[in-house]
Amino acid sequence: MKVKKVFNNNIILAEDAKLLEVILMGKGIGYSVNPGDIPSEEKIEKVFRIDSEELQNRFVKLVNDIPINHIELTKK
Repeated sequence: MKVKKVFNNNIILAEDAKLLEVILMGKGIGYSVNPGDIPSEEKIEKVFRIDSEELQNRFVKLVNDIPINHIELTKK
């Protein structure tokens, strides 16, 4: 796995071996980590991923139905 984005000390976005994005949670997993680094396996407590193509399609459809200003608001 490779870190793509650090959200905070406990949550990061990473890319797995299949080049799919996953959310990793764990105490201190994002501390002193930069994009491109390999996350510490011992710190991973939870992994969130969309495995099936059907779920991916449903998720994309759902996101497309959300107004962009709502997405921007949640990002802030």
